[in-house]
Amino acid sequence: MGRSFQRHFAFSHSPMTHRPLSLSLLILVASCITLAQSGRKIAAQQPEQRFTVCFLNNGDRITGHAISVSAEHVAIVTEYADTVILRSSSIARCETSDEGLRAQLIAAKILSPPNGKEAVKAPPKAMPTPQQAANRPNNSPRFGWKRSLAFNYTLARGNANISDLNFSGNFTRTERDNRLIFSGFLRRGVKNGADFANLFTSTIRYERNLDLNSMPLRQLSFFTETGYEHDEMRRLNHRIVWNGGLLVPIVKTEAEELGLDLGGGITHEEYMTGLKRTLGEGVFRLTSEQKVLGNARFRQQLSAFPDFAELGRYRFQVDLSLRAPLSRILSLRIGALNRFDNRPQEQNVKRNDFSLMSGLAVEF
Repeated sequence: MGRSFQRHFAFSHSPMTHRPLSLSLLILVASCITLAQSGRKIAAQQPEQRFTVCFLNNGDRITGHAISVSAEHVAIVTEYADTVILRSSSIARCETSDEGLRAQLIAAKILSPPNGKEAVKAPPKAMPTPQQAANRPNNSPRFGWKRSLAFNYTLARGNANISDLNFSGNFTRTERDNRLIFSGFLRRGVKNGADFANLFTSTIRYERNLDLNSMPLRQLSFFTETGYEHDEMRRLNHRIVWNGGLLVPIVKTEAEELGLDLGGGITHEEYMTGLKRTLGEGVFRLTSEQKVLGNARFRQQLSAFPDFAELGRYRFQVDLSLRAPLSRILSLRIGALNRFDNRPQEQNVKRNDFSLMSGLAVEF
């Protein structure tokens, strides 16, 4: 059995305490400025990567970073796959803003020279063969399964006996035109033998690329999802949700992603008090992710579920997550979850719940 430790901080208004406090504030401000400048230097030192787009004879389009060009093949590292090797005979045309790569494509007779001039010679810098490029390791997302598990636990014994467990998991399978996602979150907290948190949520989501002919709408996707929720603190026995709609990508680059879900669905709720209701709700979900301070990823998701039957009634959820990699598979995770429901609540049930979590995450 451990002991609980408490620290007591006392502040007075004497001049002796103001001076150390002012010095601490100056040190804190200087540290923040130094950290911000370091982040800018890291971002400035990262080499600029230019995308290459190759259009195939069958109508497909491959986008990524070209790492090898020859008269027979072109090797491209794509965003969602490993290195892809394309036969020159299957390529209709390629587009790139990299002048050196453009010269290589013209020399390989994959790209026509401008104004009908003779093909220019490739720069002397040697590039690996397609076979060597295929064997080179890369950190690009792959087709297939990607798994992520995050865990943190708090234990206290003494004046208060507390046990608080948070566990989340995400399993994603990505293919060329579709994606399947399984996600779940569990929180269980006990204080002096009584529950103060008992929450479980899970979601199954499927996305399908519509592959429309219009280029601006080519990446538009259809999504459908089914969710389950149990929350004893809100006296919610279970909530079953089905939603469907369109996923509209607004920004999608290597350093930043921004997408919008628009749709609606049906929600069925049963409370421990005996209340049951089935209602229609809209879905407005904005998801954004950026690369910050080197390789750390900051993800934000804002979700609103308005009630179709009663205007002005809605559920709202904010999910924030910051992941800083410690190794190839291990990362430090800091997350915040805020849930708000402005509909009439049961007695002694608050409309807003906020949770702040930190722990380790494993990706494989």
